[in-house]
Amino acid sequence: MICVALSDKKSLEDINKFKLAELRLDMLKLDDAEISDVFSKNRNLIATCRETYYSREERLFILKNAVSSGAAYVDVEIEADAEFKKEIISLAKSKNCKVIISYHNFDNTPSKEDLENIIIESLKDGADIVKITTFANTPEDAARVLSLYCVNRPRPLVAFCMGDAGRITRVACVRLGSPFTYASYSFATQTANGQIYYEDMRYIFDRI
Repeated sequence: MICVALSDKKSLEDINKFKLAELRLDMLKLDDAEISDVFSKNRNLIATCRETYYSREERLFILKNAVSSGAAYVDVEIEADAEFKKEIISLAKSKNCKVIISYHNFDNTPSKEDLENIIIESLKDGADIVKITTFANTPEDAARVLSLYCVNRPRPLVAFCMGDAGRITRVACVRLGSPFTYASYSFATQTANGQIYYEDMRYIFDRI
């Protein structure tokens, strides 16, 4: 399945076209009522709010609003403090919202041992899905991330790489067991380096 990352308000007009969409709430900058409205009307959304524009308290309120309004998934960074994670995860469990605990490395790809430890920590924190996204500087980096699928996991794993060397992993991860991969809404709205345009991703999956 393809998850489309939506990061500008115009993209919300097409929200019903996608089986799964991630709302980058740190980029969309919706008000409280707009957040409640969009998540109550659409049950196929991931709520994500990265540490960019908003303070910790604002991010916590935004994500809790999305979860309470009907988000299917909520994405929480593994680096978030324990109390932040506890509040979001506790609310998510009570609302039947799945928790994605995510790790992002925008510079490189850690060792296999380090990546495995990140997965273990995420599962201990209460992840329903573990997301690993690293920057691939070489094909070997990409292969190391894909090798994570060789282990049977108690919870689903979404693992792929950013960058040109990691582009193939955005397609291969689904074939190896990831429940979904991420694509951009348009060429101009990529939310990560190497993200593939949704229509191109559809074209690829229709032919493999």
